[in-house]
Amino acid sequence: MDDAAMFPPDWTVVIPIRQPSTGKRRLGLGLRVNQAIAEATVNAVAQTSTVRRVIVVTDSVTWTERLLARVVLQRREGLNGAILDGLDQTEPGNTAILTGDLPALRTADLTEALQLASETPRGMVTDRHGAGTVLLTALERCGHRPLFGENSAYAHSRSGYQHLPLHDGTSLRLDVDTLHDLQDAISLGVPPTLQRAIAPIMQVGNQLERSQT
Repeated sequence: MDDAAMFPPDWTVVIPIRQPSTGKRRLGLGLRVNQAIAEATVNAVAQTSTVRRVIVVTDSVTWTERLLARVVLQRREGLNGAILDGLDQTEPGNTAILTGDLPALRTADLTEALQLASETPRGMVTDRHGAGTVLLTALERCGHRPLFGENSAYAHSRSGYQHLPLHDGTSLRLDVDTLHDLQDAISLGVPPTLQRAIAPIMQVGNQLERSQT
């Protein structure tokens, strides 16, 4: 029996994303790159065989036409408020919460995580630094308690989420918070839309490096 038969598409994934014109300001990457990061993440999730439904919660719907997801306008304040808005739209069943900044996400890695999560009442995956959270999972009848923010991995662990035993190199851990993170994501592999969006920035960086040598 193959994985698709053993693990049917029974997961709903909620992804909170601020509009690209205001999100990830600390990276200074601009609208086009931020939007490409979000689209790469959402569309990878939508193409994962174990995912039945994707719900994106955002504070602006003007940029969402290329997303393979249902889009919900955020009403509560803050990241955790946006997540609760998305959870309000879910139907009974297994639910996951995923951050929207995983442009190198591989469907096989998300499938692996959700397969492990199917045996855990409430599961979690941290970023590669171990302090942040990129994924929360909960089986049917097990409620979520989103506590995103500083040291969210510790907060989620304390509240009862169990770490899913993924390998350190999984693309699921590679969220983009810095330019170095983005470079690592590009090295792992990102969609052509993001490659095109980031090309001018990378070209400027290469020119600066050559001028300093």
